[in-house]
Amino acid sequence: MTSDVTNAEKRTMSVDMIDEDRDNREIYGEYETDGLAESIEENGYQGSPIIVYPEKDRYTIQSGHRTLEAAKKAGRTYVPVLVIEAPRNEIERRKRLILSNLHGRRYTPMRMARQAQYLFDTYKMEQKLNRAEGREQEGKLLEKVASDLEISTSQVTKYRQLLQLNGRLQQMADSGMVSWSALAKASQLTAAQQDALMSKITGRIKLGGPESVTRSWLENEISECRYYMLDDDEKYEYDPCDMTFLSEELAEKLGGTAEGKRKRRSNSAVTVRRCLEMMEKGLAPDAILKEDDKESVREGLLKMRAIIDERLRNM
Repeated sequence: MTSDVTNAEKRTMSVDMIDEDRDNREIYGEYETDGLAESIEENGYQGSPIIVYPEKDRYTIQSGHRTLEAAKKAGRTYVPVLVIEAPRNEIERRKRLILSNLHGRRYTPMRMARQAQYLFDTYKMEQKLNRAEGREQEGKLLEKVASDLEISTSQVTKYRQLLQLNGRLQQMADSGMVSWSALAKASQLTAAQQDALMSKITGRIKLGGPESVTRSWLENEISECRYYMLDDDEKYEYDPCDMTFLSEELAEKLGGTAEGKRKRRSNSAVTVRRCLEMMEKGLAPDAILKEDDKESVREGLLKMRAIIDERLRNM
């Protein structure tokens, strides 16, 4: 739904009368306009008119945000515009913003991710409105987004997963140094596990350059990070031989490989917290303790007390 510009009114308009769409920066972020501004300054305004519509005694851009910014940088006070009808509602405004700019911008993975999520949320709003008015919406949300963006539903899902990554991993996805679609699989990791993954990626790049971060290596590291026992306030520093933060299952698996027989060092803080949580459950007043098990449990508790006392004396 890009609105019909066939009968649009073409005119020259003061740049002071034109506003950006309120969601433009959130979706597309900053864009480079210096080159276009220089071209306008040297050769005059050669591009297509900016498409605007009336809103509250002013005009809002539907398409041409980058052009307007470049024109301002070039010192232009007036620009050619096409004035079209205002969108009927918020849903139409949101659709127009995306669909009018599909083929006129440079798309990074994160811009695609924000665009896909924005469209998904828009169709969700439309679905809610349709149901409230007793109408059914045709097609599934993912399929409608995929059709609009001219990509597959699986790609839509992967792009949206990027939004679950921390800022550093999102920057890495946009850098082009790693496979963004493989990196999307890290969306299921905790915040601390994502930090650990980023540390491993940057460590790998320092050792072997960006080309060493292959898709298969990245997917394997993401899989391994799922085993990392880390709290969100813990930091992981990349060390290929450090197995401190690995779960016992993965540490034993790696310890038996030809790479190394690397010794796993237990992380006391994590282990104590996990044991404490289990003990609180096991020793709760309403916990079940069979008569036949009481003696063995008592022996175990006495042994644990001795270990704890010894540890406390040495701390």
